[in-house]
Amino acid sequence: MTGPAAKNTDRRGPEGRTPPGAAARTAPPVSPPAPWVRTRLRATPLATLLGAALAFVAVLLAAALPRAEDRGSDQALRSFLESRGPSSTSLLVTSQPRFGNQTGKDLDEVLATLVARTGPRIRVAADGPVHGTTTDVRSLGNPELTRPTRVAPTLALYHLREATDHVRLVEGRWPGAPAAGGPIPIALSQSAARSINARLGMVLEGLGRGAGTLRAEVVGLYAANDEADAYWTDLGCVTHACLTQTATIPPEPYWRATGLVGEESLDRLGEWAPGAQDFWRIPADTGVLRSDQLPATAKEVASYVAGPTSARLKEETHRGDLRFSSTLPELFKQARARQQAAAPLAAIGPAGGARGGGGGRRAAPPRGLAAPGGPAAVAGAAALLDAGPGDRLALDHRGLVRLVPARHGGRRRVRGRRGVRPGRGLVGRLVTSVRPALAVVLVRVLAFAAEVLGHGYDCVRGS
Repeated sequence: MTGPAAKNTDRRGPEGRTPPGAAARTAPPVSPPAPWVRTRLRATPLATLLGAALAFVAVLLAAALPRAEDRGSDQALRSFLESRGPSSTSLLVTSQPRFGNQTGKDLDEVLATLVARTGPRIRVAADGPVHGTTTDVRSLGNPELTRPTRVAPTLALYHLREATDHVRLVEGRWPGAPAAGGPIPIALSQSAARSINARLGMVLEGLGRGAGTLRAEVVGLYAANDEADAYWTDLGCVTHACLTQTATIPPEPYWRATGLVGEESLDRLGEWAPGAQDFWRIPADTGVLRSDQLPATAKEVASYVAGPTSARLKEETHRGDLRFSSTLPELFKQARARQQAAAPLAAIGPAGGARGGGGGRRAAPPRGLAAPGGPAAVAGAAALLDAGPGDRLALDHRGLVRLVPARHGGRRRVRGRRGVRPGRGLVGRLVTSVRPALAVVLVRVLAFAAEVLGHGYDCVRGS
């Protein structure tokens, strides 16, 4: 067999040189095709630029819309918790006093340990914690004190570590160390002293067990810098006397006041009345909570109230009788239910927003918290859906169905937008007419899906 005929380029002379004329018959090299992007730009530059602009806008929207939705959800969560007040959003820790072996410094050290264990997601509010020692009330037997009825006024004694930062001394001096066998020096608010007719230097006689030895001397009068300050939350009758009623039938009114004592009188508080306790109230900063971190935050609070953190704190503070309480876990459950209830409306987003105005003049779209799909919409939907036994939220999609036309300006305006308007194309009119119906259908579908998933979860949890 013979092989293929040799080409001119393969033929070489006796010395390995190419025959003459072979290089001239070699085919010229073919240039590679131009890249696709360059070809596209040269062919349709305007369409390419518009496509790039649309892609850029799509990327911006994809990044901005979730952030806007997160901000709205965070704002709804913070508004919900803030409306409950500092008492409901605080961590409260109590313990039996160590009379005879306790100072104000001991209370401060326990507070520092409690605050250090609050966790990374639970920050202390700017108002700061409140701690000290309190007692129950004891009736006063001085006949010159004011009595609305035959019931004598009562007096409780508190030692508040931060009180001097929130009040100003009006008359007298701050309470100091009591004399041996003498009355307990106290400071009353000027308003309370006026209400019960107590005077500076007056010795208040306690009634009941130990009468004759239980006495408190008014050595100073003070006034609160701001009675509406969150510091005074749950501190009954410290800034003024309270007109309370007995539990009898019929009830009888009487005055209740609170006196402040110094650190030197801590050991005497147990003598005044039973039920004395040390307390530490740590308010949580609701302004930094995030809705996407709500499950992790709830887990930290649950561990602090009744979990590993609380057990560790008992060991670190050497107080095995520490008692933890807070309504934050229940509030977090309610907030989570509100988020799930508002999810259908949040999913509609700007599709349900009112845009049209009468008379051919378009109204400016709402901005900020009132924007469609924003915090106001989420909070409004949660309030609309707040129903059912107890604090459990029920997903009432009928309320959302009624709310969607309202967001479009009412049924009347929705029907009016279906008519032909000058200067608008057919496609625009079709979109305007169909948009409310699509929003209503979306609400019903999401509500049905949430109901099915909820029943499935209940079945799985019950099994």
